[in-house]
Amino acid sequence: MPPTLLSAAFGALLGAGLLGAAFDRRSMTVVTLAAMLPDLDALVSLVVLGATNSLFHNLWLPAIAGVGLYWDSRRVTPWVRARYGWQGQRVAWVALVAYVGAGIGVDLFSYEGVNLLYPVHDTFYGIAGWLIYSTQEGLIETYLGFGAGEAGLHVAGTTANHHVATWVNPTPGTGNPDTVERRVTLVNSGWQAIVVVASVAVVIIQSLDRRMRPRQGHTKPGRDQSVVGPGDSGDGTPPSRRGDSDTDGGKESLANPSAAADPADSRSTAGGAESPGNADAVGARSESSGRGPAGGRS
Repeated sequence: MPPTLLSAAFGALLGAGLLGAAFDRRSMTVVTLAAMLPDLDALVSLVVLGATNSLFHNLWLPAIAGVGLYWDSRRVTPWVRARYGWQGQRVAWVALVAYVGAGIGVDLFSYEGVNLLYPVHDTFYGIAGWLIYSTQEGLIETYLGFGAGEAGLHVAGTTANHHVATWVNPTPGTGNPDTVERRVTLVNSGWQAIVVVASVAVVIIQSLDRRMRPRQGHTKPGRDQSVVGPGDSGDGTPPSRRGDSDTDGGKESLANPSAAADPADSRSTAGGAESPGNADAVGARSESSGRGPAGGRS
């Protein structure tokens, strides 16, 4: 049985590649735990014989979860989005992919196999094989074969006669006496160690890249403010709409110049448009004061 650490490493790689803008410490923790979740059926095997690689390794659980997430996303007000935002919805889908790909898929490509359709159909299936190109025989592929041989899709047995040993339950069905040896396998091959190291490196680099990436905009959005981008007045009105309003205002100004004039100019015009008698009165006051109409002495 592949180590649980390998499933966690694959889950971390899937999270780093699929989370996108939702990548952070919390979301990566959720995705990694989802990849490790199927291996918890080893604990149940202490009570239920044959539960390892059966109870949580079947396809029914992720299928039900996937249908539920899809149905919720099609609602007018999705529950996941309303409670956790768009990040929560994305994390849920990526966690489901990690559960199937890293949690079930890794054990499927092993000798022990997984009980894919349990409890509806009690049979362990495993996939083993190779893909080779030979200069004499051409392309050799053994994954698509079916039978009881070592290559292709093979049947490993049922919960009655096929028991997967783990460090929790090393001798299933025997009560695990005190003298039994327990081994916690972290990695059991070189390529598994490479995958674990690579996943740690990818997550660290992704985290540093997120922190060092320059922030967009000049203001950090809060509850009552938003980042004002180029061409945005901050009032939520699209620039195209504001342009149309300005154009309409320009058309009104051309059609009615007096409406677009400055109110002060309007008052000046109104004051200058008084009756001619006012001008004569001004001239008479000037003459009586000893000044001419032009402001000089007479």
